[in-house]
Amino acid sequence: MIQYIKLNSAKECTDFVNLACQFDSEISLHTDSEMVDAKSLLNVLAMDHNKPIHVVTEDARFLHAIQDWAVKQPA
Repeated sequence: MIQYIKLNSAKECTDFVNLACQFDSEISLHTDSEMVDAKSLLNVLAMDHNKPIHVVTEDARFLHAIQDWAVKQPA
């Protein structure tokens, strides 16, 4: 399952990673050019945050938990 998100600050990145670490499932973040583990703060901070990032996981509970950062799929 995929959900697009927008993280606008280092604090939001930290909050997102802390939340991801509470789940046992695999969670990854993807952009056009990279894929990182969503549970790695350094990797998440190093991503390009100018465009929405898509979250890939099979955990519907996690996707529900990140709705505050959710955005519509870019065109």
